Amino acid sequence: MKKKYLFLFAFILLLPLHSSFGQSSYKIYNECIFDSTPGGRLIIDVNYPLIKNIQDISEQQKFNQYIEEIIKTEVNTFKGMVDTSYLPFPEMRFSFDIDYSVLYQENDFLSIVFHSYAYTGGAHGMPYVFIINYDFIAKEDVKLSDVFKGSYLEIFSNFSRTKLIENGFDDDEWLREGTSAVKSENFSAWGFNGKEIVIIFQAYQVGPYAIGMPEVSIPIEKFKGFIRSEGVLEKFAR
Repeated sequence: MKKKYLFLFAFILLLPLHSSFGQSSYKIYNECIFDSTPGGRLIIDVNYPLIKNIQDISEQQKFNQYIEEIIKTEVNTFKGMVDTSYLPFPEMRFSFDIDYSVLYQENDFLSIVFHSYAYTGGAHGMPYVFIINYDFIAKEDVKLSDVFKGSYLEIFSNFSRTKLIENGFDDDEWLREGTSAVKSENFSAWGFNGKEIVIIFQAYQVGPYAIGMPEVSIPIEKFKGFIRSEGVLEKFAR
């Protein structure tokens, strides 16, 4: 019986980390920033991905520099928001955290979700999510308008609003405003997992803080006719 379980455990370890990952020749590795002021009144704990073993060294350097600049900006913005001399209680701490997960990885394309959380006082901290969709052919982080064309925002809007209502959200002004096709920034936190476009809504975007940051996944087939032929996602919509 022990041999059976050992074999099963070994088999699980050999499975890919994400079933929708494509093939990639480069490796992702974790970098971190940990900073604590004397007495631990301010704590920064940040994890972020860099790549290595890519054939084009300049391409590797460009991607890594791009990620490092984003992380540096996020950390410096947080530091500029706080003053530890105003902490009213000895046990109170300001804190800032970033972690990430890989949605999709292949040679041409990498989609990564970053979750950040900043506590600067008050009843609770503020979560925030941003997603990097890096096109290694174009050598840039692509935006919605780089990938989609036509009235694609209507698909984002109608599908996500319908799905959220199905999941128990009130069909109120808050939800309609947060999923409106008029504002492309409503869908700025988008990524791709190999089969679906993933949308994550920010805290307070479609409802009160208590609902968190809801996520909606839209099958790529829904966007047939709305994906640019020269875009990085074109091959997935055939």
